[in-house]
Amino acid sequence: IVNDMELLHSKENSFEFLHLNIGKDMTQCNKWEFYHGDIVNWETIQSGYVEPLINANKVKVFEEEIKRNQSGSCYTIYHRPGYGGTTLGRLIAWDLHKDMPVLRLKRYDTIQQLAKDIGDIYTHLFAKHRLLILIDENDYSTKQMQELEKMILDSEYAIKALFVKRISQSEVKKKQKNFN
Repeated sequence: IVNDMELLHSKENSFEFLHLNIGKDMTQCNKWEFYHGDIVNWETIQSGYVEPLINANKVKVFEEEIKRNQSGSCYTIYHRPGYGGTTLGRLIAWDLHKDMPVLRLKRYDTIQQLAKDIGDIYTHLFAKHRLLILIDENDYSTKQMQELEKMILDSEYAIKALFVKRISQSEVKKKQKNFN
């Protein structure tokens, strides 16, 4: 599905591309580190060490929603710090990379350059296939997260974003009230 490997390599400073060969080098598995507080890597997910920790049925329903809905959609996992939101976001990205191109945003300089990079990736790399971008608040400020969400919603490309956001206990209660 990737049309231009040179372009892909030029974007690897900003994005981690989940591809069908990622997660196969089991010497990179970080099971011990993950169980002791490190961020889970793709090899550890591939090995199945994460799935028993998370309710698989709810995850599958959420994944189907992402696959089914239109592009230009933003999805958010809200969680309290230390409750596994980053792991859940990575698990969902892992599952979905088998059905659509998935990228993890590692860094960006300006929102304008990021929008251009996404356009290049969408148009030249993935032949206009819809794609999903995983964006974890652990790596960005609140202002940057808002800027990223607006850029995704306003994008002319068939992209979706999965945001992972940490919230306080009081914010959890507010969200639960609004949800009920």
